[in-house]
This record gives sequence, C-alpha cells and structure tokens, in this order.
Amino acid sequence: MNKQIIEQLLEQNKIHQCIETAKEYLTDHPSDLDILYLISKAYYQQAAAQRHQQIHIVLKDKIFPNLKKIINQNNNATVIRTLLDYLFDYETSLDSTSQHLSLLNHGSADEYKKLIQQLYQQENEKEAALRFYLLLAKQQQQVNDFLKYHAEYTELYQQRYAHNRELRDIMVSQLWLDKVYFLASQQHPDLIMHIENGLDLLSVEDETEYLHLAEIAYEHQEITLAQKILLKLIKGLNYQPKVPAGLVRWYHRFEEMIKNGLCTRQKNITH
Repeated sequence: MNKQIIEQLLEQNKIHQCIETAKEYLTDHPSDLDILYLISKAYYQQAAAQRHQQIHIVLKDKIFPNLKKIINQNNNATVIRTLLDYLFDYETSLDSTSQHLSLLNHGSADEYKKLIQQLYQQENEKEAALRFYLLLAKQQQQVNDFLKYHAEYTELYQQRYAHNRELRDIMVSQLWLDKVYFLASQQHPDLIMHIENGLDLLSVEDETEYLHLAEIAYEHQEITLAQKILLKLIKGLNYQPKVPAGLVRWYHRFEEMIKNGLCTRQKNITH
C-alpha cells in the first residue's frame, strides 16, 4: 500500500477512509512514524465535532500515545507543537461544568510542561514554547509562572520588532491585554496598577477593548481610571458598532453617578 494514498485521503477530508487505511497499513508497519502522525491528525479531525467526553477519550487513548511515541524517537518540533495545540484547543473549550474532563488533572501538567521545555530548547521554537507556557499557566492558574513567561514573551517581541514600531506596539499590546484579563480573572492586587501603567502604550485595532478595560476599572470602583480609558476611546475612530452603543451606556451610567454624587462631570465624557 502506498503511503501517499493515506496522505491524499486526509487532504481530501475522507477521514473515516483515511483512518481505516492507515490502521491497515500500520498492522504491517507499526513503527512508521509518518503514518502514526497522519492517523493522529485524522483522529483529531474526526473527534473535533464530538462531545467533550468523546474527544477526551480519543486524545487520551489514541492521539497522544501516537504523538508521544513519535516524539520519544525523534523529538520532532512539529509533532510537539501539534500535540500541544490539540491539548490547549481542547482545554480552552472546556467550561465550568466540564472541567472534570481536563487532561491536565492529576499531575499530568508536569508531563506537558516538560514537552514545552523540549520545544523551548529547539531552534526557532522559543515563541511557540512561550505561548504554550502562558496557556499552561493560565489553565493551572499559576500567576507567578504566567508573569515570568509573559515578561520573556514581551521582551522577545520587543527585540524581534525593534525596527517596526507599529507592529511591535500591536504585538506587545496583545500580550499586555492577555495579562490584564488573566490578572482580572485571578483578582490580582496589581491589576489596576498594571492598567494604569500600560494604558498610554496600548495600541489596538479593536477599540471595544477599551470598553472591556473601562468595565474592569468600574468593577474595582476606579471611576477616574474608567474616565481616562473612555477619553482615549472617544479620541479614536469608533467605527465598530459596539463602541457608540457602549459610550451611550457609559453616558447614562455617569449621569446616574453624578446625580448620586459618586463622580464629577468630565468634559467629553458626559457632553
């Protein structure tokens, strides 16, 4: 049987046929790493439309054992990235009612952290590894780890895009927002200070981010900070439909707070 046929079946999205053909091939060639990789990708595509319980089983019993077998033999960066992408795509899809299906329970996080470390040590894979480190830290709610890898990730972008200020500011801003939302989810005491220190450097295409930041400030009763954030939004393009609606909502909110003596009227906020 020609290995190319199996690859073509996967490319043609004939997933069931691809899996059956690959299984037949592997009975005679159980150590063929290329086909192990292809069948793992096919299993994942097949499982993607299923419920979390089924995806959990397929990842745990079929896909990850195959990919780990390949990694143990050749430490292939592409395969490590594939495994980690599958892992974190699955983990981030879990809601509060399905956390018991997490593959990062029962100490397995250490195993995946070692895989990320293997990736980190390979040439040109530092950015991917740092992304996975951040995802793992968020999933495990490890604030110190998150802050450590976030600082390194930010420095990497600042160096890489040192000669392209516009792109550098956009990339660093995305990381900054990621940090804000994670600190907010952890109710971290440095959250407001972080927003205050980084707000003037923020560069985003999606101006609704300012609405999200203003809500965070409001939730922490930092009304002056919320006003500062909204003033930056008002000076923007405001081309997204949610922005004018959000500003109207804030207008009424400020009017109510002024009426109740909770804040003072600011130029360009309520007029």
